[in-house]
Amino acid sequence: MKIWSVPYENRKDLPESVRKALSRVPHAQDIYKEAFNSALKQYKEEGRAHAVAWHAVKRAYKKGSDGKWRARG
Repeated sequence: MKIWSVPYENRKDLPESVRKALSRVPHAQDIYKEAFNSALKQYKEEGRAHAVAWHAVKRAYKKGSDGKWRARG
C-alpha cells in the first residue's frame, strides 16, 4: 500500500468518503485525522492507519439506524 508522505493536515485533506460519512460531526473528523496520523507514523501502513482511525471514531461515536453518527455517552 501507498504510504502518504504527508499526513492529513486538516479536515479538507481527509478522503472524500470519510468527510462525507462524518459530514455532520466535525469532531469525529478531527478524531479520525489525529488517529490516522498517529497510526501512520507508528505502523507505516496506510490500510492499518485507516482501520485505527475508524476504530477511534467508533469509540467516541456510534452510527444510528438512520445512518447518523451520535456521540456515545
